Amino acid sequence: MSTRKPKAPGERRVVKLEQASIEFHVVRGDRARARLVVRPGGQVEVRVPKEASDDWIDDVVKRRRRWILRQQVYFEQFRPREPERRYVNGETVRYLGRQYTLRIRKHGQGKAHLKGRYLEVCVRPSDDLEVVRDAVQAWYRSRAEEVIARRAEPCLALMHAHGIEAPTIRLLRMTRRWGSCTGKGHVLLNPYLVIAPTDCVDYVLVHELCHVRHPRHDEAFYRLLTTVMPDWPRRRRRLEKYGPFLTL
Repeated sequence: MSTRKPKAPGERRVVKLEQASIEFHVVRGDRARARLVVRPGGQVEVRVPKEASDDWIDDVVKRRRRWILRQQVYFEQFRPREPERRYVNGETVRYLGRQYTLRIRKHGQGKAHLKGRYLEVCVRPSDDLEVVRDAVQAWYRSRAEEVIARRAEPCLALMHAHGIEAPTIRLLRMTRRWGSCTGKGHVLLNPYLVIAPTDCVDYVLVHELCHVRHPRHDEAFYRLLTTVMPDWPRRRRRLEKYGPFLTL
């Protein structure tokens, strides 16, 4: 290893290659060797010994560059290919993993509800698409409140067995995340999480609840997650198909 002084833990670094650059997050800890992780959103995490130098870390990333880029290409296939939503008749919407067709009726007060295989939105004849959009978003939020409250109970029971008490759980619209855990231990969940199947909702809940004990994606975090939910990799792979919210 180089004698160059390492930077503080948690730094972000960039390695420039001939035809690309790799940005990555460094996590230092009590370990003997480096471990590379590529997140579903394409983010790269490099876990290294505490004393590892910048030069040594950069060399690790360069040597594994083909694998890193291959993983990023793999996850790219799960990014949504659908056009931006226009909130018009015939569009496809998702709820708990199933597909529904948006149907707009011109006789109502801006309310949405499921009717068979349709998400039906009833608006006044003079209402524009913004009213439809607001009604759909309000419907997702109301469904998220009900679904997450229901699914949180068994998930919290799992965590209670490991000494983790129920934190505050709130809904927050996020553009690139399914969920988050604040520094104060509050869990934030994207209301659009309910587009995914129930087992994926449970995975996000348990994932963020594990962060109450272990804020970082370190070995202790993954040990707890695997103990509580051994099949979490399968659930995460399934969730990756429901972008654009690709990270946790």
